[in-house]
Amino acid sequence: MIFDRLDNLLDYAVLLPSLERIKTILDSQNLSDLPCMRYTDSDDLYYNIDSYTTIQTPKQFEFHRQFADVQIMLQGKEIHQISDRSNTSLSNDFDEKRDIGFFPADSTANFIADMNHFLIYLPNEPHRSQIAIDEPSAVKKVVFKIRYLL
Repeated sequence: MIFDRLDNLLDYAVLLPSLERIKTILDSQNLSDLPCMRYTDSDDLYYNIDSYTTIQTPKQFEFHRQFADVQIMLQGKEIHQISDRSNTSLSNDFDEKRDIGFFPADSTANFIADMNHFLIYLPNEPHRSQIAIDEPSAVKKVVFKIRYLL
């Protein structure tokens, strides 16, 4: 899991070369003006733009096996939480087609995501988001999905 300033995104391209393409996408258009939907760049990179109202009661943790997430807020702020990687064994309903599994667990760390930061979750790193900071608020976010086979 990586949490850093958006200005430093390319510092991690040595680990995830697709971050260079993501930076190009971010620089080429104002993603917050695009409609909420899935956008496909290649077989190994796509992104979802979504808007929603943050919640006060967190959902279950999620994890992926084939794709890394790069999450960037386009409007608003929310809390992200991570959990211990060993907790992925608690999931017994992994959806291979959607590359996602869910499980309940306690949070081990919290981060405030805003428009100046990004979060990267590698496969098998449990995470959850959409959590309100104080009161529920409207947000818009892009989640880039990078194929990352372990």
